[in-house]
Amino acid sequence: GPLAVTTTDTLSSFVLGPHLKTFNDAYPGILVELLLDTQYLNLSKRLADVAIRVTVAPPETLVGRRLAGVAFAIYAARSYLAGLGRKPELNEMTWLTLDESLAHLGAYKWIKANVPDAPVALRANNLHGLLTGASHGLGAALLPCFMGDRDSGLRRLGEPIAEAGSTIWILTHEDLRHTPRVRAFMDHMAAGITADAPMLAGEIGPRSKA
Repeated sequence: GPLAVTTTDTLSSFVLGPHLKTFNDAYPGILVELLLDTQYLNLSKRLADVAIRVTVAPPETLVGRRLAGVAFAIYAARSYLAGLGRKPELNEMTWLTLDESLAHLGAYKWIKANVPDAPVALRANNLHGLLTGASHGLGAALLPCFMGDRDSGLRRLGEPIAEAGSTIWILTHEDLRHTPRVRAFMDHMAAGITADAPMLAGEIGPRSKA
């Protein structure tokens, strides 16, 4: 039968695709309905069966498991950095930041704490927006390494920032956790995402420093 899964566009694009394919191969009778949303709204209103989220504090009303840490680092386009002519200080760069709808993320809090007065060229309500802006040379952005490391036009400025890191969780309702299709999906995705841990931690991919 159908299985409604809510997640973010970022995870859908960069992490989940291969694992959705292998799940479909293993369980062709389960139709995954993918609901892309940055909030837990769909799951809390019982419009979804499973949530896959990046968070440091999953809702207490849901049950599930921690899958892998997610590293964040500073990225900027090589063309943008070349225009500066030297290694820039944090406050000398123009920044691309998340808006207040994602204030729960460590990346948002780090920007507020460390570059509160730096010029901002773009605010976005998702990480795709920041990646697009950084790729086109608008400024620097704090991005998950699994996004930034895949863009050959971007340069990672230093190592991942621990305070900005987060975690991928897979979650469901207490009364659904033993439903066969829910359990099959959660077990399959947990195995796949756990195997991706080095990539999610920023250990695979270019690690250029400014």
